[in-house]
Amino acid sequence: TSNTAGAHPNTTSGVTTTQTPAAGAASNTATLTVTASSQPSDVSSQVKVTTSGLVFSRATSTFNGTLTITNLGTIPITAPLQSVFTNLIAGAILVSRTGIVPYGPYAGAPYMTVPGVAPLAPGASVTISVKFTYTGTAPISYVSKTLSGAF
Repeated sequence: TSNTAGAHPNTTSGVTTTQTPAAGAASNTATLTVTASSQPSDVSSQVKVTTSGLVFSRATSTFNGTLTITNLGTIPITAPLQSVFTNLIAGAILVSRTGIVPYGPYAGAPYMTVPGVAPLAPGASVTISVKFTYTGTAPISYVSKTLSGAF
C-alpha cells in the first residue's frame, strides 16, 4: 500500500504489482502480473544414457561421438528432451551444443536439444551426435543429465 500518488512497482519472486492511487484517495487499485518460468523436468532417473567412444578428427580438430538416451520407464517422456553436459572437464567445449542452460540447478552447463517432437516411448531410444574441442590431455569427462521440456 502507498500513500503517495503515482505508480509504485513492486517485484517479488517474479510477481509484479503496480499500484496507481489517486492523491488523497482512501483506497488503491492494484494490477497483478504473474510471470511463470517453465523449468524443464529432470528425467535422468527414468532414462539410461549410453555414450560411444570419442574419435579425434584431424579434418575438424574435434572429438566426435554419439550419446543414446533410452526411456527405461513405463510412460512416454514428453519432448523436447534436453541432454545436459554437467561437470564438463576444463578445456573441453561442446561445439555441437544448442545452448547454455539459462537457469535452474544446471545453469551454465552446455546442452543439446534432442531432435523430434514426439514423446520418447517406453523402451525407445534416440541417438545424437556430439562434438567437442579439447585442449587438455586427460580423457573428456562430464555427467549427463536428461531434461524434459524447453528452456
